[in-house]
Amino acid sequence: RRVRTFSFRALSSVASPSSLSDDYVWTEADPSLQCACRLTDNFFVRRLRMHVSFDGTREAFESAYADALEGLSEEDIAEILAELRAERRRRETHFAEARERRAFVKARYRALHPDVFTLNPEAHLDARFRELASACRRALADRAKRESDAKATVTNECADVIRQRPAGVFAFPVFSELFCRKVREECAHFERSGMPLTRPNTMNDNGLLLFELGMYEKTLDPFVRDYVAPVASALFGDGDDFSSETTSPTIFEKPKNARRSPGATTIDHHRSFLVRYDAATDRELDLAYHYDDAEITLNVNLGGKFEGGELLFGGSGEDARFESHVSSNRTPVTHHEGVGIMHRGAHCHEATPTESGKRVNLIAWCRSSDARRRR
Repeated sequence: RRVRTFSFRALSSVASPSSLSDDYVWTEADPSLQCACRLTDNFFVRRLRMHVSFDGTREAFESAYADALEGLSEEDIAEILAELRAERRRRETHFAEARERRAFVKARYRALHPDVFTLNPEAHLDARFRELASACRRALADRAKRESDAKATVTNECADVIRQRPAGVFAFPVFSELFCRKVREECAHFERSGMPLTRPNTMNDNGLLLFELGMYEKTLDPFVRDYVAPVASALFGDGDDFSSETTSPTIFEKPKNARRSPGATTIDHHRSFLVRYDAATDRELDLAYHYDDAEITLNVNLGGKFEGGELLFGGSGEDARFESHVSSNRTPVTHHEGVGIMHRGAHCHEATPTESGKRVNLIAWCRSSDARRRR
């Protein structure tokens, strides 16, 4: 991954991507939505299998995590600190460099399946998901008129489409088989192309940001706006109350009123990326226990032949640092091709190791500008 990023800098000298016009409004990069904690909190250290906070100083880090670092050599600790400093620098320059990479890709990349870059609901979305989104819109309109229970209405009307287990975790078909296959192939084609790419976040090293691939404007933005947002609002909107919520807990504390869902009714942007799990490599075989930087998360399995890789959910808003990692304390959710799992971002979860084969998942961290400005 780092080599690919450096190669972008070399290639960019040929034709500066910053000179390319681009008037796309990237809401995620809006400074008013950025918390200062983005530069200090929620760093995942793979060696420790845990998230940490890091203010840039060795002294504070070693003091805060003395127990976790016990038994490690000086070389091991130095390597962890180098990793943390590199991640902090990446976060400081992320938005500017991501725009450059996106412009570079836009000017040079030749897509394998151009049709996946413009949402075609009839071809790309499962018919049952389109029906679910329609049912949610009707239920929300009805609730606005006479205060009906949108969630109960939808789960009753679409009982053969939607499944809830455990509480607060919903599974339903999302993408068509054709779309899943084409996106998997597009992902592989992009990685072979030599285009620049970066890892999605500190936990996921094997994947790519779909903003940089150019799938936001005509595919994922309308997908989230017209389909995911109404479903999230209907299923989680009853808990959307800002009056007493803490919507951005640190890794050290439980969110207050964790079963509520601040921002669920006002989803207006997203951070979406692909993650690959490949048992043939040593990378990304599982995912440690964590919560997401999202009001609502939609995780769609795009397929691949594999065994293992179950999602395991703990209690909503459990403390991810001190919670046991014993799998028997979790509720397993099997993830089939084309099926999406929707849950609160604060609902802690993990993925078991992919035992054989490989799979690709599309993750949409759905966010609310309104909720984030109220923090």
